[in-house]
Amino acid sequence: MDYNFWLSHIREALQAEAPLACIKEGKWSPADRRQLWKITETRTYDAHIEKFKSIAVKVLSEIDPQFELDPNERYAADIHGKRPKYSSILRNGIVETLAILGTNPGKLNCSKHHAESTSLLVIREVLSNPDWKLWASINDLLPVLAESSPGEFLSAVEKVLGNDPCPFAELFKQEDTGVLGRNYLTGALWALEGLAWNPEYLVRVAVVLAELASIDPGGNWANRPINSLKTILLPWFPQTFAEFDKRYACIAAIRGEHPDVAWEVLISLLPNQHQTSSGSHKPKFFMSVHHDWRPEVPRTDYTEQVNVYSDYAVQMAKDEPGRLALLVDNLDNLPPPYFNEVIEHLASMDPSSVDPELSQSIWQELVKFSTKHRRHSDADWALPEEQIIKIEEVSTVWKPSDPVFLHRRLFSDHAFDLYEEAGNWQEQQRVLEEKRQEALSL
Repeated sequence: MDYNFWLSHIREALQAEAPLACIKEGKWSPADRRQLWKITETRTYDAHIEKFKSIAVKVLSEIDPQFELDPNERYAADIHGKRPKYSSILRNGIVETLAILGTNPGKLNCSKHHAESTSLLVIREVLSNPDWKLWASINDLLPVLAESSPGEFLSAVEKVLGNDPCPFAELFKQEDTGVLGRNYLTGALWALEGLAWNPEYLVRVAVVLAELASIDPGGNWANRPINSLKTILLPWFPQTFAEFDKRYACIAAIRGEHPDVAWEVLISLLPNQHQTSSGSHKPKFFMSVHHDWRPEVPRTDYTEQVNVYSDYAVQMAKDEPGRLALLVDNLDNLPPPYFNEVIEHLASMDPSSVDPELSQSIWQELVKFSTKHRRHSDADWALPEEQIIKIEEVSTVWKPSDPVFLHRRLFSDHAFDLYEEAGNWQEQQRVLEEKRQEALSL
């Protein structure tokens, strides 16, 4: 239709008592997309869907010209004339329409399942491109695009994760720490978080996030795959409708392929009084999650989860002694039975059977832990005297005989951790300096 001809009609529509379209700053948009869809759905046929599909693939396959510039120049892409051919409003409108087609097509006059298959095929065709620039170009569209066909979206991500080179590895490299920097993986992470609300996709999402976490080099942005995993599985604030047995299955699934990721997630799931969470991304189309939704986790359910995660963490530490030092640092987060199990295991071990560096690290953590709890023995979070004594007894078993390993901890940058009493910090510093001088003289 000629644009001016269309414009004359749409302007008339604005005069209706309840207009279906609105204009703001010269940009047209539906007043209520779902309401407009209901009105027009019976007038939509296979030919319309096919035409829309070809347009969707064409628009969503465009690679943003900003990626032709040096990373330091991308913030000025408009100045350099590097603008996408298709506007963000058009692109967002297309992916929202795909989401409606894939999740709630209504009463279209189309062939059976034509609408749903259209969303699936658009995702398959667009996301088959392993070029990182394509994934970066549609980064902000991925959360809604994923909702239009969750299974197909996950298949596409799983497929490109196996590519060499992997586009996500390159996307990590594009992360910029500057004031105007960008993170081109946020959209993918939000998409996965959104799909995780559905129990059907939770385990697949967890495995994909673990795969991403395993290739994540780290950075300053808080949006990281490992953080998404932790947020989804928090015992006291889970961001999924899946029951606990399926959430636990996520840990079991990723342990086989990415044990280090599973271990880090497990440690974060132990009880911790300093934990906070703002929640994860919530879907808008394929299922309904209210923006301020909060789970109801009965105390018995929470206790069961903590016990299961604690047991799993202890077993993983027993299988891999290198994890014991970190587990010692989290002893006060373990329920009593698992606290005792760790202490008994450490007491039964022969320190000479492990690497000297690891042995020294375990002893140092034991001493630091017991010192902290003695120094703050009057605090609510401090362990009871009998438990502190147990830790001190075990620490003597692990005490190094080599003076180099024995006194190394005295020269840590974290002097506060070495203070043995609360208050009178100047005196504590003086005592520490004397110990350092004595160690150097040996």
